[in-house]
Amino acid sequence: MIKRTLTCMVLAAAASASALAADGPMKMPPGHPALPHLSAATMPAAAVGSLTIRVLQRTAKAPVPAGDKVTVHFYQGEKVIKHAELVVDAQGLASIADIALTREPVQAMVMVRHGDITYQALSGPMSSGMPTAEVEVPVYESTKEAPAWRIPMRHLIASHTPQGVRIVEMLAVDNPSDRTWTGTSDTEEGATLVLRLPEGATNLELGDGFSEGSMHFHNGTMMNMVPMTPGLTTYQFAYTVPVAGGKVHIPVIAPVTTQQLMMFVPDDGSEIKTNGLQLAKEMRKTENGMMRTLSAAGLPAGEPVSLTISGVADTVSTAPGKSWTLPQILGAAGVGIVLVGGVGFMLLKPVKPQPGKK
Repeated sequence: MIKRTLTCMVLAAAASASALAADGPMKMPPGHPALPHLSAATMPAAAVGSLTIRVLQRTAKAPVPAGDKVTVHFYQGEKVIKHAELVVDAQGLASIADIALTREPVQAMVMVRHGDITYQALSGPMSSGMPTAEVEVPVYESTKEAPAWRIPMRHLIASHTPQGVRIVEMLAVDNPSDRTWTGTSDTEEGATLVLRLPEGATNLELGDGFSEGSMHFHNGTMMNMVPMTPGLTTYQFAYTVPVAGGKVHIPVIAPVTTQQLMMFVPDDGSEIKTNGLQLAKEMRKTENGMMRTLSAAGLPAGEPVSLTISGVADTVSTAPGKSWTLPQILGAAGVGIVLVGGVGFMLLKPVKPQPGKK
């Protein structure tokens, strides 16, 4: 069973904008010029807004993406209040100037179709008090040739549940080229990220880095079909590994060079046995108890490491267990997070909207 973790960036950002308006002026550093503050009471009741879209070609020596089609959805809360179809001009610009605005925040989800790939970006909030906005959408030429991509960071966090050991994985993948990789030719669509999960893994839940219908799961192998854009991309997913005979075995194989691998395991009396992992002397204190930390560095492609946990309740047990939420787990791992729609995102860099094929 695969469950998609949905995040609503529009709702979260709109809520933030409303909260800022309600809370009053933002505190600025000493010496910073005063900024005008528009409260809900001082904003005009209505205004006509405009949005400028800059489509930026990020592949060296490639032409301006003139003629690319642009789709814009304007959101107010959960509701789409306006839809627009535009075309990028010779300067890489597209704009719309007839947006009816009120005091309630509106944001634009901008989708640019470049080649066979759709690139997305979210505008800042607009309202009758802030009627204009600009948004930049980087686009890239595509390639079927795999770049020299690597994994700077891969974290696995374990928690015990009545259903088994729940694993939350977080990956940071780096594409050092200036082209979007469309994946290997082993499948019809092209897979960019292929990961083998532990035997019997179930209840797969997808988060950041995946789009609807982009992930194929077959015989314990995850294949993500989302094109890999240049720079850093983060992925988040979770699964449950069943426990039998009081033991659970969690192997991890590096698909490419992995700079840092870390695993976090509750210090709850269970025993652990590792292969290729170093156990840290000090444990991490979290609101859910102490966590043991294991790590490996500089793993080459294909290098296996593993963790075996023993002394835990079998999957058939009905004993209550702690099932952490993703934000709790991220905080326990000591990773900086931002909560968007109830889901945690690692603050390695601003989260990059994922492109998708149609």
